[in-house]
Amino acid sequence: MSAVTKVAQVSRLDAPRAAREQARSFFDGRVPTTALHDVQLVVSELVTNAMVHGDGAIVLHLAVEPDHIVVAVADEGDGRPFVRALQGDALGGRGLAMVSLLARAWGVRPQPGGGKVVWCALSVSG
Repeated sequence: MSAVTKVAQVSRLDAPRAAREQARSFFDGRVPTTALHDVQLVVSELVTNAMVHGDGAIVLHLAVEPDHIVVAVADEGDGRPFVRALQGDALGGRGLAMVSLLARAWGVRPQPGGGKVVWCALSVSG
């Protein structure tokens, strides 16, 4: 099976919800339900990070490869995300920790001309 991809710009106003809907629509029927739940959580976390900590347009890239799922979120901000030490009473700061637990791999790529892409690869089997 060759890769199947979708790229969509997400409005900053309702970015996490819109991105989850895009992911559900794109992956439904292509991946098992358990994998779809993981994808929606990862999409929500990465898009929320782009909305809160990034800048400019948010672009969501989704792909199904033969043995993994790719989720990538681009924004125009220069900051580089990192996994924070978890604080038991903190209201936030757990997003990338969850991504790192669910994903086979994740990382950050700088964009030519500024900005970044935060990506992760998930198992197709969930």
